[in-house]
Amino acid sequence: MIKYIALDLDGTLLNDNKKILPGTAEYLKRISDNVTIILVSGRHLYEMSNYAKELELDRSATSIYIACDGQYIYSSDFNLLKSFPFLDLDDLKTIVGLEECQASIITNSSNYYINSRPQVINGLRNILKKGNDLRSVCINKRNLNLIGEPIEKVMVLVDSVKNLEQYINRLSIDYTVHIIDRKYVEVKKREVSKWTALNYYFSENDISTEDVVYFGDDDNDMDCFQNLSHTVAMGNAIDKVKKVAEYIVDSNNEGGVVQGLRMYKETQI
Repeated sequence: MIKYIALDLDGTLLNDNKKILPGTAEYLKRISDNVTIILVSGRHLYEMSNYAKELELDRSATSIYIACDGQYIYSSDFNLLKSFPFLDLDDLKTIVGLEECQASIITNSSNYYINSRPQVINGLRNILKKGNDLRSVCINKRNLNLIGEPIEKVMVLVDSVKNLEQYINRLSIDYTVHIIDRKYVEVKKREVSKWTALNYYFSENDISTEDVVYFGDDDNDMDCFQNLSHTVAMGNAIDKVKKVAEYIVDSNNEGGVVQGLRMYKETQI
């Protein structure tokens, strides 16, 4: 029996205009009395809260939000339940020291840009969905110690890395590494991922993973697809996500979430 529906946001629950399709929102609200809905995203909580309210999840006693790709777990009423380890100065020196790369260091309040041209900064802002909400600071490798707040992740421009495969392989030994939108390498602490956060919550609350279905589309969803039995890849998902999914449905612009849920509803929801 499916009791928990975990939904990635961008490329999954949200269409390309960053909206929840009206039919999807209505369907999720209609079944919410019988299931718990979990939003799982690379976004910060303040970028997720409007979608949660649109689905009326803030009125639920059981819904939770996984923010910043597993850095934080929040309750339905937006209180912090758990945070996971942050990157430190030594980590930064390793990540940006392996290559003369262009990168953004992300904290809860700021984007610190290293060796980044204006067009790169604009691209990173777009991929991070932050717009101008976060403070932007340009720094270099010599003054990394100026960052005086917890570091959530580093985003490295793919085109600025000379040997991408080697770079990723070296970082993957000690960190969680994903390719986002095929343009950026996202680097986080090894202990931080969407699956780590979900699994922690499931373990703490005696939730069987057989009762969970996960919807996603990108590289940062892969660990959830690899660890859960019930998974749905969107039609717009990358190939390696599709290869391990239980079901593949229509795209995020075509109501794929509802299509997937109806597959389970016939037998399990």
